Amino acid sequence: MSRLAYGHKCDLAFRQYDNVHNLPLEFGGSETKPKIEEDYNTNFMKDGFIKLPRMLKDLMDASLKAIGYDNRSTVIHTVGILHSGLSCTMVELDRPSTYVSRV
Repeated sequence: MSRLAYGHKCDLAFRQYDNVHNLPLEFGGSETKPKIEEDYNTNFMKDGFIKLPRMLKDLMDASLKAIGYDNRSTVIHTVGILHSGLSCTMVELDRPSTYVSRV
C-alpha cells in the first residue's frame, strides 16, 4: 500500500494558476494556531515539525513532476510558514540530490 499524499490539506496553500486553467501548481503552505503555545506541546510539534515538512515534500514532488525532473530540480524550494499568535516561523525545504530532502 502506498503512502497517502497530503496535497493541500493545510490551513493555507500557495498556488499558481496558468492560462490554460489546468490543475494549479502548489508550491508552499502554512499551518496556523490561534495562540502562542509557550510549552511547545505535542500538537505544536506535530503540526510544525512533522505535518508541515511532510506536506512540503509532497508539494516538492508535484513541482518536480511538473517540470519533468530536469536540471532545475536542485534549485527549486518549497516554503512553509508556521503561525502561532504573533510568532511566525518559516520552514524551507529543498532537494540537493535525487533522493534527499533537506529542511
